[in-house]
Amino acid sequence: MKKKKYFVSVIEECIMNKEYKGFAGGRIEVYGNNPNGYANNEFRFMFPERFWWKIREVIDFTEWTEEEMEKSYIVFNGKEAIDEKK
Repeated sequence: MKKKKYFVSVIEECIMNKEYKGFAGGRIEVYGNNPNGYANNEFRFMFPERFWWKIREVIDFTEWTEEEMEKSYIVFNGKEAIDEKK
């Protein structure tokens, strides 16, 4: 079994703008070999809340090899989110 190099954490942040009611926002932090203990990288997100728990279930508190990290991605239909906001 290959040693996992990265640890992924999903953090929700409070969205106070009432126009975005029903949406979740936050960041996905990727930890690796950073000697100071901070995340190597982070990605911001905002999407309908109904996706929030599924994203957390799939990737929160998981460990990844470099190969897994390079070929991973999240597919999200932005048009659906825009239509939902209308």
